[in-house]
Amino acid sequence: MLDAVGRLFPSVRAEAATLVPRGDSSAVFLLGARGRTSWVGKFYPVGGPPDLRAAVCGGIRVVERLGDKIDTVRVPRVLRSCDGDVLPYVGGHLLQVQEYLPGARVPLHLVSGRGLEQLGSALALVHAVIVEVPDRNHMFMPGAAARRTLLRADERFPAAGFRGALDAVEQVRRRAELAIAAADISTAATVMVHGDVVADNLLVDGGALALIDWDGVHRAPREYEFGTIALDDPGALAAVVRGYQCKHPDRLDAGLTAGHAARYLLFGLEFHLERALSGTGPASQRRHDLREAQRYASSCRNWQHVEAAILAAMPRPDGKADLA
Repeated sequence: MLDAVGRLFPSVRAEAATLVPRGDSSAVFLLGARGRTSWVGKFYPVGGPPDLRAAVCGGIRVVERLGDKIDTVRVPRVLRSCDGDVLPYVGGHLLQVQEYLPGARVPLHLVSGRGLEQLGSALALVHAVIVEVPDRNHMFMPGAAARRTLLRADERFPAAGFRGALDAVEQVRRRAELAIAAADISTAATVMVHGDVVADNLLVDGGALALIDWDGVHRAPREYEFGTIALDDPGALAAVVRGYQCKHPDRLDAGLTAGHAARYLLFGLEFHLERALSGTGPASQRRHDLREAQRYASSCRNWQHVEAAILAAMPRPDGKADLA
C-alpha cells in the first residue's frame, strides 16, 4: 500500500501507516520523517453509494477553491492524482491523500464562543463558493426503511429499546417533511454546504479550529448546515449563526433549520443502525455505531425539547436570538 501511495503521490514520503476505519472510508495515517504524521490517505469502497466518486472529487475541488480564502478555520489541502478529477484505484478502492491537520475532536460546547463565531464566518465563505457539486436538495426522506431497520435492530439488540422509538421516529419524520415542504426552497436558492458540521469533523489545536471531511459537500439550503450543528449541540447554534450573519446578514429560516436537523437525525439513526447490523468492520466500530444509534433514538424521543432549543437559538426577525 505504501508503495502504491509513493508511486501515485511522489511528494509523500511515508515510512509507516496506521489504518483507522471511520465513516464511509478507511483513513490511513501516513508517518513520515521522525515518526511525524504529515499526510492522511483515505480509501473509499468502489462499491459504495453511486455518487461517492462525485462527492469525493467535489470535496477536492471545494478545498482547492477555498485555498486561502478562509482565515478563521483551517481546511486540509488535498493532493490530487495526475489524471485530474479521477481518483486513482488501489486494491479496488478510490484513494485520496490529504494534509494531516493536528488537533483533538471536542464537543461543540467546549469550543469557545469566539471559535464558534469563527466557524460561522467560515461557513458563510464556504456557501459563497461556486463549485459543481451534487444537488441533494430533494434527498430521500427516511420513512418505511427506517422503521424496518429499527425492527431489525430491536431483534438483534433487544436490550437497546429501539422498538420503543418507533412512534417517535415517525413523528420526527412528519415534522421534518412539514417544515421542509413549508419552506418551498427552489434549487436556485441552494448553496454549497459542507454537509456534516459536527464535533467529529472539528479539530481544535491550541486556539486553532479546523474543519475536515469535505466528502459530503453538496447543494442544499443554507439551513441544512445549521440543522446538523443544531442537532449536535443546540447550545452552540446561536454563536455560529452570529458569526455567519456578520458575513451573510440574510435572515435564516428557523423552522427550516429545525426541519433539516430532524432529517439529519433520521439519516444518522438509520446510518448507524445499518452499520451496527452489518456484521462487518471491527467490533469496536460496531459498538460505537450502536451507542450512536441509541443517542439518535433518544433525540427522537425528546424531539419536542430538541426542536424548541433549536428554535430558541435562531435569530428572530429583529436579528436577536430568543434565548429566554
